[in-house]
Amino acid sequence: MFAITLDQALKDCDAALDMAPNDPGIMDSRALVLLQSGDTTGALAVYDAVLADNPELSSSLYGRSLAKTVLGQDGSADSEAALKGNPDVGVSYKTYEERHPTAVAATPTPPTENSSSAPSPSTTPN
Repeated sequence: MFAITLDQALKDCDAALDMAPNDPGIMDSRALVLLQSGDTTGALAVYDAVLADNPELSSSLYGRSLAKTVLGQDGSADSEAALKGNPDVGVSYKTYEERHPTAVAATPTPPTENSSSAPSPSTTPN
């Protein structure tokens, strides 16, 4: 099985950014690599940069929520917005969350189809 190191992944992201500066997908990947390597402050800075131009990018919102939580900041608004935009966004962060359970503690779970704050309509006839 081929395993890529985080150092190599960061080099690959940087090389890709040399070819496509400010590409939000590449920047998001770079931030995730920084987050996984323990550079939470660096990851947060990259997520902030991505979201400055792409404020609804779910993966960056979710990553930023984790980074904020690890740094002792409130990341709940970001995680809620991320999950609203893409309920499956957390899949990419599963490995990170397994290694950093404190980051997950402040991350809300996505709503299920059956969970709603509105009461269900009555099925009994009037």
